[in-house]
Amino acid sequence: MALVVVNLVTAALSIEPYATAVEALGLGSCVSDYVTLSCDLVREPAFQWSSHLVLLGAALAVLAVTSIGLIRLSIAPFLFLMIAALLFCLSFDMAFQLHVKNFSRLFSSTFNLTTLVMFFSFLFMMVIMRFEIRLGWRFIGAMLQSYFTRDVAFLFYAAVQGAYIGTTALYLLFIAFAFGAFTIHIMSIAGICRHSARLRNMGAA
Repeated sequence: MALVVVNLVTAALSIEPYATAVEALGLGSCVSDYVTLSCDLVREPAFQWSSHLVLLGAALAVLAVTSIGLIRLSIAPFLFLMIAALLFCLSFDMAFQLHVKNFSRLFSSTFNLTTLVMFFSFLFMMVIMRFEIRLGWRFIGAMLQSYFTRDVAFLFYAAVQGAYIGTTALYLLFIAFAFGAFTIHIMSIAGICRHSARLRNMGAA
């Protein structure tokens, strides 16, 4: 029960520092009720060629490196897929220069969804695992790591998203969610599972 309370308190209190950081850095204005977050991010009013061309050059450079030096590695197909998706988004934006409607609401919903998924995944792990004091400390460390990484990933995204008004902004939001916040969270969960297995083995011995 104590871990459930810690999970709830950590999830709630971690939202307010993020809202404060966004406003302090001049990236937008956020309102937090300690359960959900609502942000209005600062965004460029018009399409920016310079930022899209820089990202295009970076994508082509990664494509060249992957094609030449990483082609035999198992990660190559994944990199090709991610680069192809980015090139499509950049090409679409440069051709049509369309804005994403209700972008700030979409961003806020993604942040809140990430928080919700993290909270219930920790809750699920508490239900299925046998409680031990030593494992409790691992849970607390994993919670702090997951919620802190979520804040860092979405703060970085808030800092770079303003120059991208269309599908590229959505692509970068997916990257922040999937590989910035959620991947680290999965690693936190895996760390709990590994530590639990180690404790069981020690008990069996």
